[in-house]
Amino acid sequence: MVSVLLLSWNHEKYIEQSVRSVIGQTYRDIEIIYADNNSSDNTFIIAQNILKDSGLKYKAFKREKNFTISQNLNFLFSKSSGEFLCVLSADDWLHPMNIEKKLNPFAKNDLVGLVYSNGFIYYDDINIYEPEIATMSGADLVQELLQRNFILGTGCVIRREAILSAGLWDEDLLIEDWDMWIRISMNSTIETVDAFLFYYRKHAAAISENAEFMYKAKKHVLDKYKEINNNCDQSDRNIWETNISQIVRGYSSIGLTLQIFKRAKPNVFYVKLILKSLIPFFLKRKYFIRSLKKKYAKNGAPDLL
Repeated sequence: MVSVLLLSWNHEKYIEQSVRSVIGQTYRDIEIIYADNNSSDNTFIIAQNILKDSGLKYKAFKREKNFTISQNLNFLFSKSSGEFLCVLSADDWLHPMNIEKKLNPFAKNDLVGLVYSNGFIYYDDINIYEPEIATMSGADLVQELLQRNFILGTGCVIRREAILSAGLWDEDLLIEDWDMWIRISMNSTIETVDAFLFYYRKHAAAISENAEFMYKAKKHVLDKYKEINNNCDQSDRNIWETNISQIVRGYSSIGLTLQIFKRAKPNVFYVKLILKSLIPFFLKRKYFIRSLKKKYAKNGAPDLL
């Protein structure tokens, strides 16, 4: 059985699509373990009404105060009973064959602890899908993950034993996923499925859109593993470059340009960053939308398998 760990917080606009994407899975031996993180809107009521009519086994919990994502995932895990877990935020949704296809690698190899896939990043405010391709070299998985978090975990399927071996989610960290992938990779193999099986929603209220918070959170993870990281300086540069790339997309100023100059290297990436930091935001936004449309046109429909 697969336990879907579903977590929401003020997702009134998105919760129905998310829950129905789980109900519509082609793999039917599932249970939904759902927690609402003390939303101030009608998220929990909407979800509970849909779950009651779903015909699926489920448990629904309304948290009485706000908890961190790690605390909520550990709570949901404690209420679950599946041999496998599928983790989903209630502002994201799944392709109907997500669970079915991601279970296949587990049947072939008992050492597999985590399976993830291609998917789509959905920009909610401009209604555009951007393909996200699962990539992994496999040479040294732990060190590769320490250099960058290349696993977008929406709808990933995890073996229960892999989570227990990793020691559950670390409640002392600001972000939960990257750290979990690192610890799973120490004891298990990680596989990919070459199919577009999830939809990760980008919107202004998402915590991942707070670039400064994300840099601080990722640095916290790196500090935890500095004793085993073969290239701490490169890891730090990787997360800084990701952070500054996000900021420069939505902000323009001389001060930002000077920040980039302080860490800049003589390559095309930094030249582009400097130029983007000086371009007025409305022009950058126009270019970003146009480039996404072009990329989307090359990758087919958003339900592509």
